[in-house]
This record gives sequence, C-alpha cells and structure tokens, in this order.
Amino acid sequence: MMQKFVETVVVCSEVAANIARACRSEEALFHLLVEEKVGESRQKLTRSDFKTVADVLVQVAVRERLVREYPSLVSHVHGEEDDSVLIDDRRVSIRLTESEDDTARMLSRILNDETAAAALAAAVHQAVRTVPDSSLSDIGSLDIDTENIAVWIDPIDNTGAYIAGRNGTLNEYGIFNDSLQCVTVIIGVFDRSTGEPIVGVINQPFFDCRGATCWAGKCIWGVAYEDCFCNSLKTGLAQGPTTTGLSSLASAQDNMLLVLSQSELPSVVKLLSDRGFTIQYAGGAGYKLLCVIEGTACAYLVSTSSTFKWDTCGPHAILRSMGGNLLCLKNVVKKLPSHYHLIQYNRPDMGGLTAGQMWRNEGGVFAFANRQTLETVVDVLDPVVGDL
Repeated sequence: MMQKFVETVVVCSEVAANIARACRSEEALFHLLVEEKVGESRQKLTRSDFKTVADVLVQVAVRERLVREYPSLVSHVHGEEDDSVLIDDRRVSIRLTESEDDTARMLSRILNDETAAAALAAAVHQAVRTVPDSSLSDIGSLDIDTENIAVWIDPIDNTGAYIAGRNGTLNEYGIFNDSLQCVTVIIGVFDRSTGEPIVGVINQPFFDCRGATCWAGKCIWGVAYEDCFCNSLKTGLAQGPTTTGLSSLASAQDNMLLVLSQSELPSVVKLLSDRGFTIQYAGGAGYKLLCVIEGTACAYLVSTSSTFKWDTCGPHAILRSMGGNLLCLKNVVKKLPSHYHLIQYNRPDMGGLTAGQMWRNEGGVFAFANRQTLETVVDVLDPVVGDL
C-alpha cells in the first residue's frame, strides 16, 4: 500500500533527523563535530572525519530500515555517500545490526571514542514515534509496485551550515539565509523504468529552536503517482503535474521572489533583478527547494551543474504533487523540445568525469510552483542562453 510506504519513508527521515540532532545536542558528539570544524587536536579526538561518519551513518540507517520493510529495494537505495569511511588509509564499512551495543562497538572502532560511539548508537536505535499524519489518508487505497522503484537519499544536505551550527533568524522575506534551519534530510523515490520522481520527503531537523541544544523538526511529503497527486501541505490535491498553478500558494503575479545560490552567475542575477524579481540567497539545495514548495519563493534556479539527483529527487516529487515541476534550465532556455526538459533519476550524466559527477543535474535546474513563472524566466534569460 502506498500509504504504508510513505509512512515508512517519513519515519526513516525522522530517524535521520534524530541522528543529526543528536550530533549537535549530545556533548560527546558535539565535541567531535566542533573539533572537526576547527581542525584542532584531530588525531587525539578521532581517526576519521566525523562529519563524514554522521553522513554515512544517516544514509545507512535509512537504507537498512527501508530494506527491512521492503526487501526488494536491497540494491536500489542510493545516496550521496558511500557506506564506508577512511580510517588510517583503509576503508571501513558501516554496518548496523538490531543491537545497540553492537552498533556502539562498531562505531567505537571508527571514532576511537567510546562515549561518543555510545551516544551515536543510542540515536540510531532510538524508537521513532511520529504523530499520525491525517493527510496520509488522502492517498487512499493506492498501491505501489516496490519491484520497480528506487530511492535517492541526501543524508544531511548543507553540511557547512550543519557544522557551523548557527541558529538563524527569518529575514523580511521569510527566508533563513544560511543556518541550521537550512539543513535538510531528503529522500526521493523514483520509477526505475521511467526515471520519474513519485514520492518525496523533506525533513528539517532544526526547524524550531527551543533551547541551546533542543530542536524540533518539521517534515513535508508529497506523492505524484498514477492518478494520485497529494501532499502533507494540502496544496494542489488531485491536480497533477499539468496544472498551471497552485490553489493556495502565491501565483506568479504576486510573488516575484527567486531564491538563488550565492555562486549564481552575475549575468543571470542582473537580468532577473532588472526584470523586477526580488533575489534572495540561501544555503542548501534542499532548503531552497523547500522555499518554493512552501510558497515563500516562486522559483529556484541554478544555472550550473552543481546539484545532484539526491538533492532534487524528493523535492521534485513534492513539486509535482502540487502542480509544479523541476526541469533542466539549460534545455528549457534553449527552447529544446519538451522531452529534453525532463530530469530523469535513473539516467546518469555520461559527461561526468567521476562516479559522483555522473549523477549531477547537467545543465542546471529550474524549480517552480507556477508555470507562468517558468515562461517569464525563460524569456528573461534568453540573452544569456549561450552562457548556460
């Protein structure tokens, strides 16, 4: 059942969020995290990059929980990280068992710190009790063929902000520029045959600060599968990906705010600003996509090939559930036939020079909630099409 499957993915995202929060709230783990940031006494504290350990552990925890529930996914859960870390010039795989003690012993060998290993193992094995989401009932009795799906995971998106650990404040446009609030856990599910994103979850582990080491999170999901288009935001229900707008979010006419990366091409920024768009910068692809999903921004674009399948698969599915979409910016602006606009999650970029680059979104991305915004931006960027 699709409803049970989505609930499982939501729970997996919360397991990941618990691990991320533990690394900032448990004293032993926070000590490693901060020391890795500043690079002091590294060999005394740990024999590996703790940030990488946290990333890998989140990915492994999500994958193993998913596979436990759905064994057919065993070879089809992919992510940003490998399942191993480098220790003293050798690769050590991270493996989880049902036993918290066994996990702690495994982590102790990696971290060389029994106290930190025990705290991290406790976070991994912590029971997750999610508040029942009444909107899951909108999925109805829809079934899902788990034999023909695969998963992309971004375990901790925006690790720079995660390590820095700064609590941000909303600016006048309702956006966090770069802080813990911009850190996300992203899980996306796609059809292995078509590459189409069908289920997405974005978890904000640090959505609400309730004290120096106490945080509450937020989770958003969306389904765009067969004739079911629904999400936890109750936005665009049953509309599908061909609609031109969203029922409760700001339309292109009254929302001219674009969220971009600080590294965006100056020529692109100038053209958009001159046309009347308000430009705001924020950290993390996941958070910027969340700004579009929640209606704070009308669109997010990146003109370089700097995002990856694990960044966009989950948010893409949520956008489709709302009537929006996420397309290849370069091909749209060049006005290539529409089938070249699609970002497919089963197809690597063969121009990539490394294994990681093979899964980049070649040609940039354009994420929008309203198609009218897409048409306006395509027209604006026409003068710089040769630069993209």
